[in-house]
Amino acid sequence: MSTTMKKQKASGLRNQKGFTLVEMLIVLVLIGLAVALMVGIFGNPFANASVDSAATRVIDDLRSIEGAAQSYKAKEAATPTGISGTATCLVEKGYLKVSPTAPSPISNAYNWTTTGVTAFGSTGTDTVVTLAGINTDICKAINKAAYGDTTGTIPASVSGTKNIQCYGSADPYTAVIPVFVQ
Repeated sequence: MSTTMKKQKASGLRNQKGFTLVEMLIVLVLIGLAVALMVGIFGNPFANASVDSAATRVIDDLRSIEGAAQSYKAKEAATPTGISGTATCLVEKGYLKVSPTAPSPISNAYNWTTTGVTAFGSTGTDTVVTLAGINTDICKAINKAAYGDTTGTIPASVSGTKNIQCYGSADPYTAVIPVFVQ
């Protein structure tokens, strides 16, 4: 190989285009700073998404339970006695595959009850499904998604004009859906 070819080959290696490791690290640091500034200015979008996701999941679960109960009553010509646990419950009869579990950070279970709620425009005790232990942000998100409440106020008691709602006098709150209104 001639000396000229060796020089051309060596100079070709030195003239290759690309980024050095230092240049790439500088760009990554700048991107990180930009993201940090955006989170500081606009808030953390992932936190809001988590709250909205939990609220949507609670609403979906409550609607699924209510729909399964209505199907049970129509097909069995009887009223179910709960979500799961006995032969006359929604899971055992196959109207729900499994008993829904509340999304994190809610640690309570969905509760089927026939005592204490008469606020849905009824004269007798209504059958409702509740989920207790809901924090303020998720409660507000449930009310916003379920019936468009943008005031951010959480009612202290159940309203007879709303289907799914979150209520209570202090954190933690309770979400409710009427299943059978008397």
